[in-house]
Amino acid sequence: MKKNQDRTFLLFWLSQSISELGSSMTGFALILWAYARTQSAMTVSLLTFFSYLPYVAVSLFAGAFTDRHRKKPILLWTDSIASLCSLTVLALFFTGKFEIWQIYLVNAVTGAMNAFQLPATAVAVGRLGSPGTV
Repeated sequence: MKKNQDRTFLLFWLSQSISELGSSMTGFALILWAYARTQSAMTVSLLTFFSYLPYVAVSLFAGAFTDRHRKKPILLWTDSIASLCSLTVLALFFTGKFEIWQIYLVNAVTGAMNAFQLPATAVAVGRLGSPGTV
């Protein structure tokens, strides 16, 4: 049983690490792209603003929502939506239709998803020792 729990934790840790690394790299690349395009510190500041404002606003109820619902679907949905945001950025970039306001929108959606994902991840890590509860 212990070996299975260790494997489950390792798989969870690895998948969340890859997800977080990808999100961080995307965010950093968007900052570099936006600054290179506009040469404006205000644009970069607004990227952060549009990421954290939804995070703070949604966090007011996301913790309670996460406590009442299963963590696995929450994690799957939030990771899926965040990856769709990254794919949208990629598609817009390669089609030449990528604008700064779209980055603000993507950051807002990603920030809102992080408000659900972080509490779900914290609870899931604590529950990995209890099979079938995540």
